[in-house]
Amino acid sequence: MSASTNDRDLLILAVDQRPWLTGALYGHTGTATPDQRAAVAEGKHMVLDGLLAAMAAEPSLAPHAGILVDDTLGPGVAERARAHGVTLSVPLERGGCDVYETEPADLPAFLAHHHPELPKVLVRYNVEGRAEDNRVQRQRLAEVARAVHAAGGRFLFELLVPPTPAQLDAVGGDPERFAAQLRP
Repeated sequence: MSASTNDRDLLILAVDQRPWLTGALYGHTGTATPDQRAAVAEGKHMVLDGLLAAMAAEPSLAPHAGILVDDTLGPGVAERARAHGVTLSVPLERGGCDVYETEPADLPAFLAHHHPELPKVLVRYNVEGRAEDNRVQRQRLAEVARAVHAAGGRFLFELLVPPTPAQLDAVGGDPERFAAQLRP
């Protein structure tokens, strides 16, 4: 990672969604067929094409351009982004899990292959949640942090704070009220 990454604004296009994206945009439920996977991958390449076109039209955007993409449903996008100097972020979590799980299994090899500037972790964590789940997540995140640091980088941390049942009860079962009143 270049030292200048800390000194500039970074605008990241996120196209790493796997279960959500395939369901919301393409209506997939369960495992995507090869044709469905190809359509999702084509869409992710199209997003990168748009980003590259914007960078060509406005070269001052180039130092601020980033993309967050998975290689599961976006094969080849990360490699193309790196080749064009786009800051690369890749997810390091198994999608849709309530308790953080690292994916891929061989994290050091994955990091060595993709060389992302900002590997990303998404964690669902509530300090009032299950103590054992929180302990496991902290342990797994520490392992990821060590692997990313050993690969010469750092990671982007995306935190989701889901309400506990007691927190939801405190706001009459309204998730919007939880988000506005209790979560802060």
